[in-house]
Amino acid sequence: MTPLAEPLLRTFLEESRSTQWFTGKDRAIAAVRVAAEVGLADAGAVRWTLLDVVYDDGGRETYQAPLVVDGARVRDALDDPRCARALVDGMCGGRRLPTASGVLMLAVEPAFAGTFAGAGAAAVARMGGPQSNTSVRVGDALLLKVYRKPEPGVSIEREIAAHLTAQGYDNAPHLYGTATLATDGAETSMALLFEYVAGGGDLWTHALRMLQGGAGTSLVEDAALFGRRVGELHRALGTATDDLAFRPTPVTAADHAAWAAAIAGEVDLTIDSAVRAGRDLAPALAAARDALRARAWALAAAAPAGMKTRIHGDLHLGQVLLRDGDFVILDFEGEPARSKEERRGKYSPLRDVAGVLRSFAYAEAVARRGGAGVAPGFGRRAAAAFVDAYRDTLAGTSLVPEPDDVFTTLLSALELQKALYEVRYELQSRPDWVAIPASRLLEMAAAHT
Repeated sequence: MTPLAEPLLRTFLEESRSTQWFTGKDRAIAAVRVAAEVGLADAGAVRWTLLDVVYDDGGRETYQAPLVVDGARVRDALDDPRCARALVDGMCGGRRLPTASGVLMLAVEPAFAGTFAGAGAAAVARMGGPQSNTSVRVGDALLLKVYRKPEPGVSIEREIAAHLTAQGYDNAPHLYGTATLATDGAETSMALLFEYVAGGGDLWTHALRMLQGGAGTSLVEDAALFGRRVGELHRALGTATDDLAFRPTPVTAADHAAWAAAIAGEVDLTIDSAVRAGRDLAPALAAARDALRARAWALAAAAPAGMKTRIHGDLHLGQVLLRDGDFVILDFEGEPARSKEERRGKYSPLRDVAGVLRSFAYAEAVARRGGAGVAPGFGRRAAAAFVDAYRDTLAGTSLVPEPDDVFTTLLSALELQKALYEVRYELQSRPDWVAIPASRLLEMAAAHT
């Protein structure tokens, strides 16, 4: 293959600054080089590449960029049907493609070998919406997810999908195939092939539509069903196994103390960030600092109960699809701002529950901002229905604390942590929305006082 000239690659990255996946938007590019490359189809027209990007500030990032050579320029191959078809066909055939730095291994998961044919002439459509990775639908049954900034080591999403499939959990997409780069004994997941979930959109959009249409009562019923599905998810993730990465371990007093200290630290980090940003609610948040820290430290005094397991890590209504009157949970990668070690860690399953409660509260707040006449207290009614169904589903499993006081104290602390994370996120991304999580922090401070 003819080497790709650096000016072509620079132009491609400059044109990618408007995308969600390119995170170096505001940084000047000093150099770009191809770290790995292999031709996928049509005599090298589609070229799978890893690009090492060096910035003027000395920072470095590596991006996965399947490219199409189109005359004197290159463009994103994930807009070209040949790329997705070639990857899927390669998985079906178990192809091994050598690169200068290793081997790109394409494979089908053993449980699904022979259950679908190659992509052939299947219709291919890139999925819309802001995505830090890129998803492409292939035909009516397959979804190819390509990681734009692949991380060395085991793929969190791959191992959780394989575990859930082995446990018979059907409310998450089945994993069909993998693309893995093997270099010097290390492996990096580059892409995963999932079951495509066709349905009625995501639960966040559904919730807003229901609220704006005055159907809050029906949505509370949906919240109860979703609570059962999340309970079943946590039961599957908490099932005893020989795999140490998934074996549940008891929550200890040391865990409570460590979590309390971390949340108290996030109180300071968040309020300091709000004060520096000069937001309107900053003085009120600063005045609430001691009460919020005390609320965090209350966890350290609670009797430990329940188990630590693998969790979703970033569960909210936008991560859930509707399908035939039921729900399918997606994207088991954890919060993007946390390290891979944190995202692979074991925590109380109530961390996911806290994320859902905050998401219901957000839905109510956003619907109100849009002028909808939402009945007062919808968020709390949906939260109560969700939590009641969730606890009923896990009754007797010991995965979450059984005593009401311990359950409430732990969930309250984790909801506080999630609201703190939301304030920091909104300060950076949507300053006009900061009041949504900040108001909840002030409510928590007042309740604790």
